[in-house]
Amino acid sequence: MGLLDLFKRRPRQADGAVEEADFLSAARSAAEENPDDAGAMTRYAIALKDAGDLQKAAEIFGQVALKHPADPIAHFNLAVALEDAGDSDGAAKSLRRVVE
Repeated sequence: MGLLDLFKRRPRQADGAVEEADFLSAARSAAEENPDDAGAMTRYAIALKDAGDLQKAAEIFGQVALKHPADPIAHFNLAVALEDAGDSDGAAKSLRRVVE
């Protein structure tokens, strides 16, 4: 399964927990195989967020932002994840990086 197939297979809410768990597992595997690939890591973080693991999603988005410090999208994704996880101060700090 390629990374594009992983993105295409992203479950919708109505598809059920089993397919969502499969997507999360596939996203985790792709991220572990390609830890320097911002796309794979971002898809994993999105899968975690969709599964309700906001803290872990924020952690993965943080890793992407650290590896790609000049990427404003990485910092924006981190800011949203931190805000969702209840860390408004961290979200504000990450948003400042977006405008820098």
